[in-house]
Amino acid sequence: MICLRQFLRSSRSSVIRSSCTTQTLQQVRLIHCTRTLGGDKADKTSGPSKSEEAKEEVNLFGKEGKNRAELDFIKRQEQEARERYAAKSSKDKDTNNVEQNVESSSVKRVTETIKESVKKEEETKKEKEKMKFLFKINSLFVASLALGYGVHLLNKRSKAQPVTTSTTTTTTNGSTTTISSYGKIAVGGPFDLINTEGVRVTSDSLKGRWVLLYFGFTMCPDVCPEQMELMGELVDIIKDKCSVDMVPVMVTIDPERDDPAMLKDYLEDFHPDFIGLTGTEGELDPVCLSYRVYRSKGQAEDPRDYIMDHTITQYVLNPRGDVVGFFLTNRLLDERVEIMQRLMSEYEEEFGTVEKAATG
Repeated sequence: MICLRQFLRSSRSSVIRSSCTTQTLQQVRLIHCTRTLGGDKADKTSGPSKSEEAKEEVNLFGKEGKNRAELDFIKRQEQEARERYAAKSSKDKDTNNVEQNVESSSVKRVTETIKESVKKEEETKKEKEKMKFLFKINSLFVASLALGYGVHLLNKRSKAQPVTTSTTTTTTNGSTTTISSYGKIAVGGPFDLINTEGVRVTSDSLKGRWVLLYFGFTMCPDVCPEQMELMGELVDIIKDKCSVDMVPVMVTIDPERDDPAMLKDYLEDFHPDFIGLTGTEGELDPVCLSYRVYRSKGQAEDPRDYIMDHTITQYVLNPRGDVVGFFLTNRLLDERVEIMQRLMSEYEEEFGTVEKAATG
């Protein structure tokens, strides 16, 4: 009976869950009751009586209203289950919709952010291009102003100092050579150096006299001595012919070895009026630059025994301190005398005679 009750309970649950009709349930109950009553005849000595079993069966299956109530309860549970499932499905659907909306919003925000970044980059690029264009325009404008101002100064200077033209005719070995010069030589500048007595000599202190200016060094083996002799001879000839004071000046390009004492001993062998000038490297560099003088120290094993490579040119300065001519090594002494006479004549016509000054 215990097994039967368990079976009936499980069967009842199965039958109810499968939504059987009341008639089918009653048929199953009658079949089980018949089997139960037939089996009890063979076992009269054990177990409860027939009336007790019948009551138990009636309690289990007796009333149709109770079965209907149970069936209704099961239906309600199923309906509630369906509703919960539907609600859950709806909630899941809403959740999916929300997630989709959130994802869509995120994608939209990211897209907008990217668009804004691209737009800002384009605006920044355009702004940079605009600034470059404005910078170029401003640069051209400033350059135009500078060029205009330079032309103005040049015109003003040209009016103040008109371009001069001179012609030199020389005769050498029966042949005549005519040399024409135009304008003013863009060479020269102020200087402040030390003479052989250790006294400062400036370019202004030499004004009032004609000056032959040469750049060399005392250790020069051949070229410098030749040029120094030519300078001394030219000074003597000009003094005799023109009665004009002219002073020869040598500026050393080798201040490391040519101190004032060395220069003094060296210049005494050429002419008593020679003025020797030296200074530091920092003082000589701008002077050489303004007079377009090249100088280079050669290599040697002995640091005190080396040769200086340099420009070989003699410059002619008038009493106003302006460079008005120059002599290269190929110019003969007679030609130099003729050029100096012409330069002095032109200067006297423009500025008057120069009084004779004492030598330095």
